Amino acid sequence: MTEQDPIATVRQEIVVLTEGSELLSCTTREEYTGICKAEDRATQFKKQVEDYWNPLVTKAFALHQELTGKRGEMLKPLEAFIDICKRTGGEFLALEQRAEQERLDKIRREAEAIRAKQEEELKAAAEKLKKEQEAEVERIRAQAEVLRKKQAAEAAAAAEKFKNSPEEKARQAAIFKRQQEEAAAESKRQAEILRVRQQEAQARLERDSKARMVDTTAIPMTADRVAAGDGRASVEKWTWELVDEALVPREFLMLDEKKINKVVTAMKDKTNIGGIRAKKDTSTRRTGK
Repeated sequence: MTEQDPIATVRQEIVVLTEGSELLSCTTREEYTGICKAEDRATQFKKQVEDYWNPLVTKAFALHQELTGKRGEMLKPLEAFIDICKRTGGEFLALEQRAEQERLDKIRREAEAIRAKQEEELKAAAEKLKKEQEAEVERIRAQAEVLRKKQAAEAAAAAEKFKNSPEEKARQAAIFKRQQEEAAAESKRQAEILRVRQQEAQARLERDSKARMVDTTAIPMTADRVAAGDGRASVEKWTWELVDEALVPREFLMLDEKKINKVVTAMKDKTNIGGIRAKKDTSTRRTGK
């Protein structure tokens, strides 16, 4: 705005009047009188300034209020629309997150059901293999016992028949020794057959378990970990359960001493268990006679 000449003149006079005011002092009556006159002039200039600018300020304030109101009228529906968009979008995102969580929960439940079914199948297969192995061991033991008794009976009969003949005794001893060696070889052969069958069954079981096993490590269990809100949080604790003893590594196993004692008692010096050597301990005990 271009200032009129009167206000320009007043501006110049104000500059002249106020220049050097920081050095103003009063020590005499004449100086006091001069100060009073200067104050009167400053009061007149103040009234002139206010009379000139106050109407303009009032008009500008009214214009400010009018423009602010118009701006508010235009912004009000936009702000309401923005709030609706945010609320609607937030509701959609919440529904979407809930649906995703339900989908992940369903996948987790299905994976757990498949894993439980596979564990049952593997457990049943392991139990069946164990029973088959035990039956095979018992069958071999029975065959060995029958052969031993037969050979012992034949040897006893031959010895009784030819007990007075040194040559026959030597021949029967050789026959008995040969029969014992054959029985030991047969027992060893049967044990080797059993071992091979056990290895094949174990390999087949491992292949079946690997083929059936579902990889659940890549399945996310939850979308987010949520705290309780009162300072508590969920904590995972891992435990274990036996699924298939045949698949457990050797360092986690213990020898079945009762089973080993049973086989050694039945087979005696013909015992053929890998890593086990049968030995005879002779002790004296009272018979009561």
